[in-house]
Amino acid sequence: MANRKLKTWAEVKARRPLSPAAETANAAWVEQQIVELNLQALRQQLGVTQAELAEASGFAQGEISRIEQREDHMVSTLRRLVRSLGGELEIHVRFPDGRDIRLIGV
Repeated sequence: MANRKLKTWAEVKARRPLSPAAETANAAWVEQQIVELNLQALRQQLGVTQAELAEASGFAQGEISRIEQREDHMVSTLRRLVRSLGGELEIHVRFPDGRDIRLIGV
């Protein structure tokens, strides 16, 4: 097998730069992947069990299971769970004109 020199990411990217449209599409895809984590996937991504989250949040383990299966959540419940996972819940409103406004007091 021929000796091949490994290239750095910068070298590869410089050789085949993405078009502005591809860069935008890639950024949108990455953002969508992050946004689409549900509570269960978030908890699992962080390596936390339902029992551990229940203890940290004050909910029963069965309640955590039911909460994770819901599609509609109260903001206070989300805030409590996210804080128990070590995060901070923020709610943003995005408008078609590009404005991104962080809601406060919710």
